[in-house]
Amino acid sequence: MEAASGRWKNEIADELRKNNLNKQQPFFSFVGNSGFGRDGRTGWERRETDSSRFLVPLEILVSDGMEERAGKEESMKTGIKKYRKYLFLAGVGGLGFLLFYLASVAWCSMLWAKDSVLFYLEEPISVEEALKISEQNQKTAELWKQGQKEQGTPLNFCIWGQKENITVSNEELSRTASADAVILCGNPEILFADCRTPIQEDEQGCLIDEETAWELFGSSQVIGKEILCQGNNYMIRNVIPAEERVVAFQAGSLSHKNQRASAEGEEKSSADSVLQRITVQKPKESSIRDLQMIWAGQYSLSAQVLDTELLRGISGSLLLAIPVTVCIFIWMFLYRQFRVQEKLRQKAVTAMLSLALAALLIFLLGKWVRIPDDYIPTLWSDFSFWAKLWKEKTEGMKLLIRISKGMPDSEWMDDFWKAAGYSLLAEMLAALWIAGGRRGKCLEDFD
Repeated sequence: MEAASGRWKNEIADELRKNNLNKQQPFFSFVGNSGFGRDGRTGWERRETDSSRFLVPLEILVSDGMEERAGKEESMKTGIKKYRKYLFLAGVGGLGFLLFYLASVAWCSMLWAKDSVLFYLEEPISVEEALKISEQNQKTAELWKQGQKEQGTPLNFCIWGQKENITVSNEELSRTASADAVILCGNPEILFADCRTPIQEDEQGCLIDEETAWELFGSSQVIGKEILCQGNNYMIRNVIPAEERVVAFQAGSLSHKNQRASAEGEEKSSADSVLQRITVQKPKESSIRDLQMIWAGQYSLSAQVLDTELLRGISGSLLLAIPVTVCIFIWMFLYRQFRVQEKLRQKAVTAMLSLALAALLIFLLGKWVRIPDDYIPTLWSDFSFWAKLWKEKTEGMKLLIRISKGMPDSEWMDDFWKAAGYSLLAEMLAALWIAGGRRGKCLEDFD
């Protein structure tokens, strides 16, 4: 045993001399199979196999251990990057789905309001003219019920206008507030959902928003209480949720005031200059052009259509682009899988999935996409139809931008901007998700 140990010591000493280590004193010590030089750092380890014996410098062993640890760290970093990529894609996909959902809700709100058609009068009409139109419409409705349909078509409408920054006061508490006045002549439910009061004959009733109610009374439970507006006392019939301060009442209350003003030689109410909007509930059997003809023929009014249907089409197209984009990406993925598959059964499954996806997309398009009659020419050979349609829609869009917007317009305007804006953001996130899923370059930019 001692002879073998001596041989190993001599071998280590020879190796140390070859490497110019420990030239003065070839002193070394052994711990098990390891030998160390005098400096305590340089060392060798004895290794033995069936056919040979050899010495391995400890520096090599340490280097191998460091490389192994570096490899593990690199593998860990790669795994973290991989999981971070999946988390990023999951976050982008979740946010995109949320935006798509919000855009769908806003667009469906516009879709539910498609039965309401908005008209604009270049020249506002007086309160008396609006009341005459409403009275004539009531007579037409009575004749319609009796079967005398040749006298005209009755409509469910509301002529309205908005006057800004009027003073509303609570005489009992000596409080005042500033709000916009919406003057109505017709059915208030067309403008304010689920609000059937005040009816047209109710000249003393009014609507008020929650914020103005709090400012005047310190509470939103104010139904039945009175306010003073434009020199008339009104009783609050309902409190409406609104983003703007507003008070709404029927135009009949201003008619008596105008009559008294005329008798006394005073000026009429300034409300005569604001009644230039009409909102009509479209009958199922009538088109928008039919309604224009009714206003021109029965009431001698030149009413221009505010094409909110075009806004629904624009926002709907942006919304529809999102599932179409995702379907195209899935088709591309299935096509690549079809090409790399070698077995006929696997190719058949891939082809069936592609056909099923196409059928689903066609079903959704057929269910939700509706082309209005105004967009279809009566004769396909009438090539001038498209030029006229483009001009008409362009002018309609300019009119929508040009006119002053009232409080009842806020709902469809908000719905349009939400549907269009959320759809655009969701489409951008869908493109980012697809790019990140295919190449993963979106994560390399963060490193």
